[in-house]
Amino acid sequence: MAPPRHVRLGVPPDPFEVLEAYEDDRFADGVDLGLDEANADAGQCPQERKVSYHPILDGTPCDHTGRYLPPGTPPPPKPSPLPEDYSPFESRATFELAEFLYKCKQMSATKIDKLLAIMASIHKKDPLFHSHTEMYSMIDATTHGDSPWKSFSVKYLGAMPDDPPPWMSAEYDMWYCDPKIMLKHQLANPDFKGKINYATKVMIDEHGHCKVCDLMSGQWAFKQSDIIAQDADMHGAMFMPVVLGSTRLWCRLRRVTQSTTPSMSHLGTSTIMSIGLTMMQYQSSCFLPFLRLTKRTKTMLYSTISVTNYSTAQLQPYGHFRCMVYGLGPYIVDYPEQVLLACVVQGWCPWCTSQNNNLDGGSGCCSHELSGALTDVLDPHTLSNNYGIVNDIMPFTSDFPHTDIHELIAPDLLYQLIKGTFKDHLIT
Repeated sequence: MAPPRHVRLGVPPDPFEVLEAYEDDRFADGVDLGLDEANADAGQCPQERKVSYHPILDGTPCDHTGRYLPPGTPPPPKPSPLPEDYSPFESRATFELAEFLYKCKQMSATKIDKLLAIMASIHKKDPLFHSHTEMYSMIDATTHGDSPWKSFSVKYLGAMPDDPPPWMSAEYDMWYCDPKIMLKHQLANPDFKGKINYATKVMIDEHGHCKVCDLMSGQWAFKQSDIIAQDADMHGAMFMPVVLGSTRLWCRLRRVTQSTTPSMSHLGTSTIMSIGLTMMQYQSSCFLPFLRLTKRTKTMLYSTISVTNYSTAQLQPYGHFRCMVYGLGPYIVDYPEQVLLACVVQGWCPWCTSQNNNLDGGSGCCSHELSGALTDVLDPHTLSNNYGIVNDIMPFTSDFPHTDIHELIAPDLLYQLIKGTFKDHLIT
């Protein structure tokens, strides 16, 4: 027996009726759920697999106010732009030239200036752009899909030792784009048409084995949907995990070499995620701040993903709106940043409490609860040497509901597994 669908006209279902049927049969076939073409195609999985979607958090289409629509309701028509409106560009030719040089060919500034000079000498009239600076300014003035950069400064304000290190007195600039605006633009991007999973899913092959091909087909995503589904107000919403990633870079700024950590966010519902964060042609990734302080990371992300019992209507690539429930997803990062994010001692595992010289020994999984409990009863020396936990510091995910950085940490495949294993350990 498949669980009954939630009412689609804005009337919430009886939660006891839904959950009772949900316990009888946890999964419902995608065909029975009437999911649209985008959900059925997402993942590009072999046809012999049976795909079953979450029966309650299934991403039911709604209007811009969050009111669920009857089955088969077409998306609202998109406003038609003026045919000759290429603002802030003066003409179509100006726009297409900027698109070709900046996006298609990614031409350097020196070559752009040389090309513009050649074009001006041939046509003997005012060029489309006088220099690369003018072209860049025109691109920056584009308001469609804009997410302006913001910044603030941070400085250590704690107790100072007699001989403080330089970082304690230095002031650091944090540059970031608003995560909420970036996710809104990504979700509405028509390039994602047919590549979005609107519900978590379970795939079974012809042998009865469970298969995983992307984030939304994994156990973690389905478990999160189960937790959210306990709230009747969330029925019919779409779980949107936000995949994060960061890496440490050395940048030369103002003639001073500084260590910075650019961070990216990614749509966890996109099937491009199975390829990796380097896949940028669909603009599926966006840069957030230059992170070095995890407390500020929490401050910026908390405004977007503050609670899981709140949903907001969001435009999708097919033109429909869906009620979104955001959540922090996997954090793809190399080991030095794993230590920073998980607040563990260098040389210790961010996932478990095993010592590096006894990995097969009995140990437990790292968690916020374990760190808090051990901190209350152990001194800092024992905490650090026996469990690898940094005293008096909690990970930035500790204030997020149903989120634990120790569970979300994911290795950087290139640097930690491929380069780290084959180059650092086998070759050198």
